[in-house]
Amino acid sequence: ADPRVVFLGEHHTSVADHQAQLAELKTLANRGPLLIVAEMFTERAEAELARWNEASGPALFPAELWSREW
Repeated sequence: ADPRVVFLGEHHTSVADHQAQLAELKTLANRGPLLIVAEMFTERAEAELARWNEASGPALFPAELWSREW
């Protein structure tokens, strides 16, 4: 049976870890709808993330928010 929840962790500065995460996410996305929860945003982004989620939903992630945060 396919897992319903998958936790992916990393060492924040490890390129290899991030590449492995991306590969796994691509594999999962090819199986069907996918919900990704990201914990790597700072508290200052919380209000903007909430507004985006209410207005756009998960399909339209604001790349500029990611750029400002990281």
